[in-house]
Amino acid sequence: MAPKFVFFSDFDGTITLSDSNQILIDNRGFGAEKRRALDAAIIAGTLSYRDAVAQMHASVAQNIGIAACCDYLRDKVVLDQEFATFWAWCRAARGKAHGDVEVVVLSSGMEVIIHSLLDGLLGEAHYKEIRVVGNNAAEVEGKGGMDQPGGWRIQWRDDRWVVVHTQGRRPSPADFIKQPLRPRQVDRHPNVLDPPGRQAPAPVLRRRRHLRLFCRARD
Repeated sequence: MAPKFVFFSDFDGTITLSDSNQILIDNRGFGAEKRRALDAAIIAGTLSYRDAVAQMHASVAQNIGIAACCDYLRDKVVLDQEFATFWAWCRAARGKAHGDVEVVVLSSGMEVIIHSLLDGLLGEAHYKEIRVVGNNAAEVEGKGGMDQPGGWRIQWRDDRWVVVHTQGRRPSPADFIKQPLRPRQVDRHPNVLDPPGRQAPAPVLRRRRHLRLFCRARD
């Protein structure tokens, strides 16, 4: 049966209270100062999101393997309890009159890290019920594998979605759910770097975050 609602959510700083990419970049990459400078360049339009993120991840990759990235983050990333409550409601609502809710994580982060964190935060039985659509990690040849420093790089999902940031093309439920009925779409995104959140038909925004202020200023 087609879900009645599809809840698209960013991951870092939305399902979690902290940003796993920022933690890695600030502590195992080139640091917070350079990251903030690249963030500012993205907002100013002088650097593409893809190029900035590639630089950020490369600074981490040269120091630490992908498995060590996952291990490093396990005790540093905390689940937003509001999402935990919402997820429990979604699971309890299955088969009820108001219909099922499909939860899809849309992230420019790497699926391997998001899956690892969801496993630790929710448990395997739960996280496998949440669809994750993001970029991933690819092996760099001649470096001894992805678990070695210098052995991985970010791999973009495809040219349409880098995901949705650089070209402003937002996925629709039809991209992920091959069902005859079109579900209602709800989005939750935390910041101004998320064009899909700015274009969402029913966005859910965090208080005191960039995207909420951006939307209010352009109401």
